[in-house]
Amino acid sequence: MLLTDFDDQQAVGAVHARFFGDAPPVATMAGVAWLCRREWKVEVEAEAIVPAHDTGE
Repeated sequence: MLLTDFDDQQAVGAVHARFFGDAPPVATMAGVAWLCRREWKVEVEAEAIVPAHDTGE
């Protein structure tokens, strides 16, 4: 997670915890000077592994 304002770290961490609950993924939070648009405050990068759907064929 990339943050443009260090003061937002508690709020961003709380939202992250709310969505992942008792099994949070490994995460890194870092401060940056800016993102691609000035109004953006947080960038979240994520990767997921989705198992193939078994169609029974």
